[in-house]
Amino acid sequence: MRSMHITYPAAHKWIEQLTEDPIAHLGKNNRARLRSTLNKLADTSIHYEVKPLTTDIIDWFTPLYQEAIGQKQNSKIFDIYASTLGKQSVVPYFALILYENDEPVGATIFSERKNILSIAYRIYPYHWETHKLQANPSLYTEYVIRQHACERGYTQLTHGRDRNPYGVNSSIGLALFKLSVGCQVFLPNAQYETHTNELTDFSEDILVFLQPDAEQKQITQGILYASEAGMEKFSSVTKYPDSIEIELITRPSAES
Repeated sequence: MRSMHITYPAAHKWIEQLTEDPIAHLGKNNRARLRSTLNKLADTSIHYEVKPLTTDIIDWFTPLYQEAIGQKQNSKIFDIYASTLGKQSVVPYFALILYENDEPVGATIFSERKNILSIAYRIYPYHWETHKLQANPSLYTEYVIRQHACERGYTQLTHGRDRNPYGVNSSIGLALFKLSVGCQVFLPNAQYETHTNELTDFSEDILVFLQPDAEQKQITQGILYASEAGMEKFSSVTKYPDSIEIELITRPSAES
């Protein structure tokens, strides 16, 4: 494999431009899954509510968050109260709570400011407990939060800030989900570090977003550096060239 130095920001943020149609930016398959699910919801026990964030909601949500994040490689767990209500800012925080069989199963904690609805924390189960629906809880609540944002006149939805690269920090699947729902990648507003490495320094599958040119805020180039198995699992990251161009580079096996 050729020598290849990469320079990348240590963190990035995800921004989604909103339109009046809350599913307009979704891929064809996700749109079909959502339409099928929405047509069946009336016959299920699934529902949601949006309410102001309280300490009681944080107390319920925190164990879900800690369990989900704690299972991830190189996880970084934040103090939810300190980063939301504890800041005592004028920015209002809310919770979108999802219910199945009248039990809360997950939530999105978000703030509303100017023309942006900003997601701070988001935890949902991978599958429905008792219902068979094509859209899983994450995809369904992505539709719900978009719909809520559009109804309130917001033009942007932010999906938070992640550490770069994926595979070393959070999972590549998380980035794939955010790309699949129409997000674009930008440099953080706050000061951030940049790193330069040889690509072969990484011994695990990674998806890395590369540092853009000076004065450019949007990140438009990335690399999936993965084993043959990883390529098979994650190569669909190349399906979103309008958001970011991803180059595929096969990582040599340990025997190579």
